[in-house]
Amino acid sequence: MIPPLLRRLALALLLALALVAGASALDTPIAWGYNTYGQCNVPEGLTAAQVAAGYGHSLAIRADGTVAAWGWNDEGQTNVPEGLIATQIAAGEHFSLAIHENGTVVGWGKASTGGAPPAGLTATAIAAGDYHGLAVKPDGTVEGWGYNGAGQITIPAGLSDVTAVAGGSMHSLALKSDGTVVAWGSNAKGQCNVPAGLIATQIATAGGDHSLALLANGTVVAWGDNTNGQCNVPAGLIATQIAAGGSFSMASRPDGTVVAWGPLSYGVTTPPTGLVVTQMAGGAMHALVVGNFRPTAAFTRSPSSGEPPLTVQFTDTSTGTPTSWHWDFGDSTTSPLQNPSHTYTATGDYTVTLTVTNAYGEDTKTSYVHVYIPWAPSFTASPTSGSAPLTVQFTDISTDDPFDWWWEFGDGDEVFSVQNPSHTYTEPGTYTVTLHAVNRYEEVGEVIREGYITVSAAPTPTPPPSSAHSLPYSQQRKETLSFLLMCWGGLAFVGVFCVVIFLLMNGAQRGSGGI
Repeated sequence: MIPPLLRRLALALLLALALVAGASALDTPIAWGYNTYGQCNVPEGLTAAQVAAGYGHSLAIRADGTVAAWGWNDEGQTNVPEGLIATQIAAGEHFSLAIHENGTVVGWGKASTGGAPPAGLTATAIAAGDYHGLAVKPDGTVEGWGYNGAGQITIPAGLSDVTAVAGGSMHSLALKSDGTVVAWGSNAKGQCNVPAGLIATQIATAGGDHSLALLANGTVVAWGDNTNGQCNVPAGLIATQIAAGGSFSMASRPDGTVVAWGPLSYGVTTPPTGLVVTQMAGGAMHALVVGNFRPTAAFTRSPSSGEPPLTVQFTDTSTGTPTSWHWDFGDSTTSPLQNPSHTYTATGDYTVTLTVTNAYGEDTKTSYVHVYIPWAPSFTASPTSGSAPLTVQFTDISTDDPFDWWWEFGDGDEVFSVQNPSHTYTEPGTYTVTLHAVNRYEEVGEVIREGYITVSAAPTPTPPPSSAHSLPYSQQRKETLSFLLMCWGGLAFVGVFCVVIFLLMNGAQRGSGGI
């Protein structure tokens, strides 16, 4: 038997090795996808170094080696044996497995489908398929138990030097120390057709009919059932870890971020934003990882614009629990505070950048501060005076790129959203013109020109020059009639006078003849 002290040291070493990409000793189990049985409801406050995912339940190893289990428990698969201290765990459809700190394999849940490993079996690695269990024994050989309907626990003769195993729905995989991969069991979907010449560093399959392998150069190779695209490895993917679910696949990149592919059902191929993982596992339709979130930078500033000197309060609203902050205020000054204030003394447009960091990465957010002298629009007009009707052309000459205008012409008329209007004044008077405008900073300004437009009355028409004797027509007619009457009167008098003379002369002649 291995002394207890050495077993404890081995446990600590295994837990540490589980954090190859990790940033701290323990991280948080994070789950997403199908959650009908609560398999994604990670217990509050749980931290772990290793997780395993079954059909409808989940497992995790705590820092002290105890095992947490949650989710579906129809066959007792979450009833962790009392006092179990584990170094590895695996989860099948209705059963769970663990390697005890003393090296023996422990199982619980449905015995006939994997929950009852051979008594006294010791192992260096374990795996769970849907209905069968696998173990790598200390001598590098493989032991299988549970359901054997497709020969998934019928170990190929002579198989040795195995370092890792993986269990699918009805097939099994083994990784040998030389990197070669051996597969057996059901091959209905080609899941046992290992690509020729494949040399791998990791293998994965879980509850499905497809298989994955990770090569030394970070390339992921997939084969078998591709009904849901689970074998369509993203182009250019370089990975450090792989995991397989019932009909989906996952990998972690060198920076710890996760990529998943396969069906869109239940969001299982959509990992949470900003997630960084240290270890991961695939269930039937849920994903379970150990990790945490890199921060997502965000902040507010108040005010965002104003006159100098302008004091701005910056407030960090980042998510993902940043542990350090770096502010660049855009004027050659910086701050490490979470919520600093800063005073701008000169006008200008300042680019403000916040970089937040935690143990899992960093993120940057940029925004702006506008410091200005109070803005007012400006305009010209032509002409600014004249007689009615007077048409005036107004021209906006405002700075800072205004995009909206409201003109008041002073005679009761106004116009909106026209930059350079013309307006006709029809009545004499003095008019005050007002321009309201909004600039690119959404600042509203106005300019008022008192008595800016002067409109005089239209001139009275001047009659043509008249002669010295010209009189109005009525007067001329009256005088003409008077003249005619005078002429007629004169003629009448002369006539009467001539008749009288004639008669007198005629009478005198008669008198002379009678003597």
